[in-house]
Amino acid sequence: LINKYNQMLLVRERLLRSSSEDNPLITDINHDISDLRKGVLSGIISVRKGLNIEKKDLQAKNRQLNNMVASVPEVERELTEIMRQQSIKDKLYVFLLEKREENSLNKTLTVPVASIVDTPDVTGGPVEPNKPKTFLIAFVFGLSIPALFIFLKDMFNVKFKDRMDVERLTSVPVLGEIAKNDTGDQFVVKAKSTAPIVELFRLVRNSLQFMLNEPDKKVINVTSTVTQEGKTFFSMNLALSFALTNKKVILVGLDIRRPQLKKHFSIMTNKGITSYLSGQETDLDGLIVPSGMSEYLDLLPAGPVPPNPNELLTNSRLDQVFEILREKYDYIIVDTAPVGMVSDTFLLNRLADVNLYVTRANYSSKKYLALLNSYVADKRLTSTYLIVNAVDMQAHSYSYRKYGYGYGYGYGSKYSYSSAYGYGGNGSDENQKSKKRKKCWF
Repeated sequence: LINKYNQMLLVRERLLRSSSEDNPLITDINHDISDLRKGVLSGIISVRKGLNIEKKDLQAKNRQLNNMVASVPEVERELTEIMRQQSIKDKLYVFLLEKREENSLNKTLTVPVASIVDTPDVTGGPVEPNKPKTFLIAFVFGLSIPALFIFLKDMFNVKFKDRMDVERLTSVPVLGEIAKNDTGDQFVVKAKSTAPIVELFRLVRNSLQFMLNEPDKKVINVTSTVTQEGKTFFSMNLALSFALTNKKVILVGLDIRRPQLKKHFSIMTNKGITSYLSGQETDLDGLIVPSGMSEYLDLLPAGPVPPNPNELLTNSRLDQVFEILREKYDYIIVDTAPVGMVSDTFLLNRLADVNLYVTRANYSSKKYLALLNSYVADKRLTSTYLIVNAVDMQAHSYSYRKYGYGYGYGYGSKYSYSSAYGYGGNGSDENQKSKKRKKCWF
């Protein structure tokens, strides 16, 4: 910049010899010279600032070096102290080594008759075995081995046993349990029966009546994952249980691929709801037959197995059928197909107010409940409740007692009243007196 500035001054001087200050060229050169002067001054200022910064850095390094020089005596003093301590410890270590060698030489020269290794224990008891320790180990093993056995047994068991297993595997509420049917009769619900299985059906019925507390809520779909889980058995006896309350009930067979109601109720006609849905029959009342078990229970059997069951269940005529049945009956119980095998039940979800999902203890696999969880999560089944069927009431004491009944809820049979109710069921005088006292209390 300085060189350029000087060149511009020389150019200006040369031009002034032949022209005046008012020459435009001289004026432009004056502006350029002014700008160059400002640039030179700015550069000088920048260089000065840089030199000042460098000066400050050098001064800081100088102070740091001065501090290090000033600390040299202190460091030297500390080093001297460390070396002194090292010398003392070295001399002490050498002294101890010499003493150890002297002691070892003395031992080799004078061999003692005996030497005390450990101070003798004078408590009087045996050192080993340690009884508390042995008892503790035995106690731990006694607890851990059965626990391990139970854990492995549950881990390798793919079937659930009772209601508690079901509640651990699914968030779907369990509406009730049904005891194992050992009678061999498919119709266990009878008017005056007080057997445990009948009482359990009554508990389920009361729960359903509580949920279906609105006049337009009447349809109960009963399904399961696969066959042989007791779906049809439960449907028939639940319908009988509702009929015992003098309510008009109809049991509809919509397991149209594998109908079972005709066999159990000994229905002679081959016609049914599929005949109406396919258009072969137009009189719905003519297809409804009495059950023969109760005057309040009617049946609408499935009818002949159609070639297109899925399409029939999507037919609008099915909605019309249920509108008619809702007007005539208090409760409509529908025996549907297993959801783990066909998709028919999902098509009937639109008609149901409650879906009852039947599972069978010691038969149904735990993976079936995983399927149920997915169906409920996807809303393919709504308002769904679980029924645990075929529970062994004698093998699982939790189930009936926690409802306050005990296993012996009955009259005179092997399921007699428990002692808490004052009944024995064997006809003794004491029991008769207890009956009289019980009658007086009520």
